[in-house]
Amino acid sequence: MRKAIILTVFLFAVFLLSRCSEPAEINETVKNEMRSAAKGFMTELKGVLVANMKNGGPVKAITVCSDTAQELTKNYAGKVKLNLRRVSLKARNPKDTPDDFEREFLLKFDEMKIQNKLSDKTEIFKIDEIDGKKVIRYMKPIITKAVCLNCHGDDNHVKPEVQKLLKEKYPHDTARNYKEGDVRGAISIIKYVTQVNR
Repeated sequence: MRKAIILTVFLFAVFLLSRCSEPAEINETVKNEMRSAAKGFMTELKGVLVANMKNGGPVKAITVCSDTAQELTKNYAGKVKLNLRRVSLKARNPKDTPDDFEREFLLKFDEMKIQNKLSDKTEIFKIDEIDGKKVIRYMKPIITKAVCLNCHGDDNHVKPEVQKLLKEKYPHDTARNYKEGDVRGAISIIKYVTQVNR
């Protein structure tokens, strides 16, 4: 009987050790960290854009966006110590072109929009591997609002002077002809981990 108990304890210990050496379910603390980072970044970026829209309209917003958006993203990512960026299937800036993982889930967000399953709570968490390292990936869709159409809508929404500036600032721009409610893109966050706890 004693040997059976010892064997059971030993096997349970081996099981626990094996579980600790590989990623498990993503815990709520990590999820909330990534959610908070995405929300904080979008709030900060939106604040900059709204302020410039009020001060100089879409032309001013585009000028600031082209000059500061990438730097703001980089600084915010450093502050929260996460790999964070905006991505889109129709990128204005080539730096916002999605990788294969991001493209897959951007397409899923588009499908969800068509099926009326997309909401403010939509998000994706997934354990992945990059260059042999385990990571947690998070994506949150960016939904096109009415104000976005000033720079991302069709010719009926985007003024000629804005179209001219867009061609100057972004000669390879594809981020046009959106409608309100469309998936504009997503916030993509990567967290490098050695172990993901339950």
